[in-house]
Amino acid sequence: MRDRCLVLSGGGNKIYAMLGAVERLYQDYRYRAFVGTSSGAILALGLRDGSDAALEATGRMLYAIRRDEDVSTGGGWLDLVGVVVGRRPALRDPSPVLRRLRAAWDPEAPGVRVRVGAVGLGAGGSRVVDYYAWRFPEWVLASSSVPPWFPPVELEGDRWVDWGVSDFAAIGAALDMGCREIDVVLSRPLQRMPEVPPKGMLATIGRMIGVMSHEVMLGDLREADRRNRLIGAGRPVSAGDEAVRVRVMAPTPRQYADLPATRDYLHFDPRKYDAMRAIGRAWPVHSLEAALGLTH
Repeated sequence: MRDRCLVLSGGGNKIYAMLGAVERLYQDYRYRAFVGTSSGAILALGLRDGSDAALEATGRMLYAIRRDEDVSTGGGWLDLVGVVVGRRPALRDPSPVLRRLRAAWDPEAPGVRVRVGAVGLGAGGSRVVDYYAWRFPEWVLASSSVPPWFPPVELEGDRWVDWGVSDFAAIGAALDMGCREIDVVLSRPLQRMPEVPPKGMLATIGRMIGVMSHEVMLGDLREADRRNRLIGAGRPVSAGDEAVRVRVMAPTPRQYADLPATRDYLHFDPRKYDAMRAIGRAWPVHSLEAALGLTH
């Protein structure tokens, strides 16, 4: 039996809704391979081998976050001034979340198939990194580092940031792992929807990055559909190509609007975790064709 792969997008504090979505998927399927970007990379690290025990441990790790400082420190006006004048690399210091990632990583665990991605600011290209790579928790942090909030992570002579700010191919990474049954969890609706315009420079940058990352993921879905169509027409891109079955789980616009703390995606309030988790469990699942039909 081929592995079913789970691809997890970013979403900041909507990771709690994504946790609920994963729990719902686990009722029907088991996953043996994971690809994640940004907060999805953190989930992928925790889910590890696809076991119920790993899922429960991931929930405990996330629920141990009781305040913003359990993820990162800083973010005051002096930090903002420091970023503007070039004295600070970012608004916040992500050392607290890095300690949690290191504690969750078990390089001795057998048979883990997890990959995350990051973008190098020096070379300008993306890198897909395996679970057993040296300093894998730092790679997960890099995949979650969105300037100006978090600083780039220095690894292998380059500075690395969130995979979602580039033209990445998460489904391609899953295909490279041998997966032909792929489920994708998105933290934003497939449909275009009106939103309250952000106020202030940082909120505007945050919205821009969120929309851009989502559009990149939709582009990845369209590429998977194009690949299937070519194979169906007898014109595969390369010899031996097989069609891939993709399903997409994402919130409806109403469900997205009902998510607490949607606007401030780096604010963590444990009073809202259960509500977000419950909303995530109710997200609908679409075939690839139906999902792309909703994007128009």
